[in-house]
Amino acid sequence: MLEAPLTTAEAAQLGKATRIDDAAGRYIEFCKSTLPDRLSLHGLKIVLDCAHGATYHIAPNVFRELGADVTTIGSAPDGLNINQQVGSTHPRLYALPLFSKMRIWGSPLMGMATACCW
Repeated sequence: MLEAPLTTAEAAQLGKATRIDDAAGRYIEFCKSTLPDRLSLHGLKIVLDCAHGATYHIAPNVFRELGADVTTIGSAPDGLNINQQVGSTHPRLYALPLFSKMRIWGSPLMGMATACCW
């Protein structure tokens, strides 16, 4: 129970949001800048599980821009399906013999982009 009534600020006193037009592109460049300059993923096939989460449109582009052949799963978020049968909480896909026989690297991500499994 509150001891006093809540007070609110007038609309004119609130901050303003601004949109960064190329935030995704800038973040992709930042991610790449944390890696060695000459890192190339050319010839590497990656299956990236984005868990229908925050990285669904960023992570694949980071790996593609580094030269990898990327296939995504879990890359169709609808606001409700985060981690639903995908992501690091459902790693069964990565135990399939397909990955070792075809030399494919798979990485499931957490939906909130807080962790990944290597």
